[in-house]
Amino acid sequence: MAKGNMVFVGSEKLKQLFEATGLKGMELERLFEVSHAGFYKWQTKGIIPADKLGHLLVLNKFNGYEIEAKPTIGNENAKVLDFMVKDFFNKGEHLYIEAKPTDENLEAVRMQINTFKIPVTLLYLSKGEIKMEENASMRQRLSASGTPTPQGLASATGLASASLDELVQEIEQRGWLIKLERKSSSPLNGNAKVVKKKKNK
Repeated sequence: MAKGNMVFVGSEKLKQLFEATGLKGMELERLFEVSHAGFYKWQTKGIIPADKLGHLLVLNKFNGYEIEAKPTIGNENAKVLDFMVKDFFNKGEHLYIEAKPTDENLEAVRMQINTFKIPVTLLYLSKGEIKMEENASMRQRLSASGTPTPQGLASATGLASASLDELVQEIEQRGWLIKLERKSSSPLNGNAKVVKKKKNK
């Protein structure tokens, strides 16, 4: 994921993305390691560094899960990916994420994630919406027998044709408790308590 270079998102959309994390301004400043003045500048100008935008998209889509940055895959010729959603499939099976700022020049990334024999999803911002694409291993994992199936995707046909984005939406529609069970002390995951407070109102 490109670092440092600023991506224009728009002040309103960036505000929506920040609010969707459930974190307060000071918590976001600590999380993104930015000064109060720098964070204010991001919001007013609607800009954010590309690597921070990737992290923000992950927090939006996997709010409540334990998220690890820069996971290493394999021992020999180890590869470093952008993020890992821990225990996404339960029993120590994780989901890996490559996060890109926009939908420009994605072909090389698509080719790369398809070489991995583990579930990897590509996450990026396109026309103001967060888009997700699965690699071949992820599609196989979704359609494999025995995959936990949310209500609404219960049939084999529904599961086989379901995308990761649809799977996440199904989980979200069933409530936050599924995600809150995965709460840990990870600083990447401090927003779960806020979500719980909202639910109990």
